[in-house]
Amino acid sequence: YYFYFETCPHCIEFDKMWKNEIIKDKTIKQLVNTSKIHKDDKLTEKLQVDGFPCLYFSNNSKNIKFDGERNLENIKLFVNSNI
Repeated sequence: YYFYFETCPHCIEFDKMWKNEIIKDKTIKQLVNTSKIHKDDKLTEKLQVDGFPCLYFSNNSKNIKFDGERNLENIKLFVNSNI
């Protein structure tokens, strides 16, 4: 999951990479829900998202927060290590 807040400067910057690199990557697209989730979504509360942008990987009812540097390489490593 990709949680964002439209006026957050970090989200605006990350969104460029999200659109141009991450969701175009075939591995990630097959394994990850690439939909953006607005900060006011109920899932934001359920997962206790406390900062934006925020990425979570769900695997067999387990939600794992991504805490690394936000770039394509690290996100791919994170996804592949949690499948």
